[in-house]
Formats: sequence, C-alpha cells, structure tokens
Amino acid sequence: MWRIALESQGFRTHQEWPEVDILAAIATHSPKLVILDMTSGLFNPYALCRDVQARFPGIPIVLTCHEHRDIDPVERRWALQQGAAELMPALSPHKGLVDSIKRVIQLAAAGLVFNATALDAVVAPPSAPPTVPQATPEPTVEAVAPEPPPEVKPKLMYRGRPIN
Repeated sequence: MWRIALESQGFRTHQEWPEVDILAAIATHSPKLVILDMTSGLFNPYALCRDVQARFPGIPIVLTCHEHRDIDPVERRWALQQGAAELMPALSPHKGLVDSIKRVIQLAAAGLVFNATALDAVVAPPSAPPTVPQATPEPTVEAVAPEPPPEVKPKLMYRGRPIN
C-alpha cells in the first residue's frame, strides 16, 4: 500500500525484498527516504537505522510496524534514538492514511504538496458497502430412521465345527 500511496503523490519508488542487503541497495539507488517494515524478522531494524545513519547521514528512515496496532510511545522514542526519523503503524485506508502520507512527504523534504485527489483515486474506500454474495440454499435432507439390523442367530461351534 505504501508504494501505491507514494506513487500517487509523485514519488518514484523502489521496492526490495527483506533478504537483500539493504545497505547495498541504499548505496545503489541513493533514495531520499527509506521505509522499512520492521516486522519482517530478517534484520534488526534498530541496528539497521544506526548503520544507515553512520554510512548515509541525512537519509531519513521510516520504520513501519506491519501489524495494525497503535505504536507505544516508548517504542517510538527508542526508534527515534536509534536513528529512525519516524515509527508508524502500517497503512490502512480506514485509519491515519492521510496523516501518514503527509508525514512521509514532510520527512522526504521533497517540496511536494499533498494531493488528496490522487490518493483517493488509488485507495478510495468503496462508495457502497460491499454486497454479500447470495448464498445458495443448502438442500434439505429428511432424516430417515435407521432400520434395525437383521436378527442373527449365533451358531454354536465346537473345535471349529458347527453344532446343531
């Protein structure tokens, strides 16, 4: 969702997989801003913030938490102390989308103005509530009482031979 929202605002984006050496990707692409999902588990996001600030000072890093939850103030303060420019929850079209994009534009210092129309065009909530598909009625089956098993008269046997 970040990619769609940022491209609607005129940003050129580049996406890397978490397995890629992020420092090498930053050196190759020279971004104005780095947005990292800190919940991928493949790297320590705080150590990466320190490394990026040491090697590429001036590139703001926005850490995002993929889970849709509120960020604890202590967690945010720790991220800022480690070199992140911001720590914010994942983008959601229903909560805080506009504020998050405005904050990212401000951090990128790109001189861009927030374009609400462009953002609405790509992530607009549906105008009508989604329709629930009509369920097909399940066939009704009448319960039939089971027939009693046939009466079986046991055979008497002695040493494997029937006795009458």
